Order: sequence, then structure tokens, then C-alpha cells
Amino acid sequence: MKGKLKNFYSVKVKANWKIIFRFKDGNAFDVKYIDYH
Repeated sequence: MKGKLKNFYSVKVKANWKIIFRFKDGNAFDVKYIDYH
């Protein structure tokens, strides 16, 4: 990801939708479901 989301990983779900998250100590946290466009 870029910009304010540069520390996040993402998984595309459908069309414009993504699940974004960060890792800490091997665990996903700060998980969000976003419309990326």
C-alpha cells in the first residue's frame, strides 16, 4: 500500500473492496474492510 496506508498489507476481495491489516508479533491487527477507489 502507499501513502497513509504504507504500513498495511492488503487482500483484494471484489472489485474496489480490500481487506487491509498490519502485523505485530506475528498477528494481524488493525483489520479494516475498505472501498479503495
